[in-house]
Amino acid sequence: MPNKIQPFISSAIVLVLSGCMGGNNGSASPPMTADIRTDQLYANIAATPNQLYAGFAIDTDNPVISSYTGQTALNSFLAKQPDISEFNRLASPPEYVSGAWIKGTGANLNMIDEGSSFVENGKYFLWGYLSESLPQTASLSYDMHARWRCTGCSNPSGTASGTLLLNLAKNQAEFSLDSGEFSLRTALEFSQKNQLQRHTGSDSKVRVKDKNVQMDKLAVRGGIFGPEGQNAGLVFGFHNTDTKVTGIATGQRK
Repeated sequence: MPNKIQPFISSAIVLVLSGCMGGNNGSASPPMTADIRTDQLYANIAATPNQLYAGFAIDTDNPVISSYTGQTALNSFLAKQPDISEFNRLASPPEYVSGAWIKGTGANLNMIDEGSSFVENGKYFLWGYLSESLPQTASLSYDMHARWRCTGCSNPSGTASGTLLLNLAKNQAEFSLDSGEFSLRTALEFSQKNQLQRHTGSDSKVRVKDKNVQMDKLAVRGGIFGPEGQNAGLVFGFHNTDTKVTGIATGQRK
């Protein structure tokens, strides 16, 4: 492992928000302790200016994904968020990518009320050290684990597992997830440096309660992380008039 990435691994990921996806535990890990503040995350990013940082965020009420590449963009995003002590970590992190659930702060934003199901409003935030190059191989495969929130499902939140398959020869990928509430399969394409987004010209398949459904909106964005493409991370969302799902998925290369 190149020495230049060590400061980022030890401080920005392990110290600040070491949690991400994984496991079958449906509850998020406790918030970070109050003495770890957002300005320390700023300092960790500033301490390693040559790293290729990126972050992605998606709100529960709208499947529009915001992306942030570089120090300036990430600092601007973090400055508008609650203190880092308010972030809920997501357990069992991959090494080079981290994720958190950030609860909505306004009283009118804390809950989405649809029938008998209440879903906390807020956003999923994924960030890490993007791969600057990928292994010289035709394909890569990742085991993915996800957390999600849903209105219109039997359960308002849960976990899912799936795969991300990269076809490097065609500059494309396929992402799939399966849970007890829904399944998702969609094609992705590379956009910026080792970043991924939904391939808009391809078909996607969503099943809810074992029935194929048509989604009005579907978005997926993320990337490949680590100096040798060790980790993958994505945020995703899909909505129609009956169902709204947002989530975050990370994984390890097989």
